[in-house]
Amino acid sequence: MTDPTHASGFCLQPLAAQVGGHVKIKILNSQFICKPYNQREHKFYQLIPAELRRCVPRYVGTLGVKRKESEKYIVLENLTEGLKRACVLDLKMGTRMYSDSASQSKIESQKRKSLKTTSATLGVRFCGFQKYCNKRNIFERLDKYVGRDADNLEFRNLVKHFFSRREVLRRDVIQCVLDEIIYIKNVLSNLDQMRLYSSSLLIIYEGLEEEKGGSVESESLYSLD
Repeated sequence: MTDPTHASGFCLQPLAAQVGGHVKIKILNSQFICKPYNQREHKFYQLIPAELRRCVPRYVGTLGVKRKESEKYIVLENLTEGLKRACVLDLKMGTRMYSDSASQSKIESQKRKSLKTTSATLGVRFCGFQKYCNKRNIFERLDKYVGRDADNLEFRNLVKHFFSRREVLRRDVIQCVLDEIIYIKNVLSNLDQMRLYSSSLLIIYEGLEEEKGGSVESESLYSLD
């Protein structure tokens, strides 16, 4: 996709699997999603080190949409493609939530928010999830405001619930997540030229269970955003 691409005659729909974030993500098609353009984020995807590329959604380019007012988006791969019932967890990472260029009022606001949540005590905060319940054939959804009020124990229980099926922990998924987190930690430890603030760790896995007790074969996906 060229940069920028201009398109008309179609309607971008909201991404149903979005569970966190302060901007509304749209879906272009089954393969790609569109995130409202941000110059700093766009630069990040263009200059991302090779070692970190497997940890983030694949960057495709930008998309310009002509309507009453022109809109511009960053186009990324859709990490839920191929999953029939995507379970998605959004975790805000770190104790610092502001960049070096943030205003003083923004810095103070983010410091206060961090001190009131598990960002200060654990270095991570629950920002929402969707979890498929096979028994009731519905998605359970919780938003970021749940995470803002959660203490350390409540955070633990939220994460435990996300990784459980019929009250049994999905240890296979948890092990994959732990392996990927170790890889991400090692990569970031060696990137002296880059600092990431207020980043999210997205954890995605197939939630659909087969009738005989198995699960639909699909690779779990993990991404730093």
